[in-house]
Amino acid sequence: MFERIGRKIKHFLDEKELDREFSLKNKWLMEGREDGIEIGLKKGEELGLKRGEELGLKKGERKEKQQIANNMLKENIDIDTITKITGLPIEMIEKMRY
Repeated sequence: MFERIGRKIKHFLDEKELDREFSLKNKWLMEGREDGIEIGLKKGEELGLKRGEELGLKKGERKEKQQIANNMLKENIDIDTITKITGLPIEMIEKMRY
């Protein structure tokens, strides 16, 4: 009888230990997931800022080229020369003329 009680107690303690281990593993998984999400968000934000900066610079460069082309048109410089200097397509420069 004592042996049976001893086995039940051991079984109960084993289950308690398993529950504790499961809880710890679950906690570690959740913490790892949260850390991963935080790292992912930070990298995503950095990448988004970098891409936004690159797009902004390209847009600014294009706008500057258009302004230069517009100024050259006002000085009656021929379209071929404007295209060579600015790199803008002829079609775009022709539209700016009107």
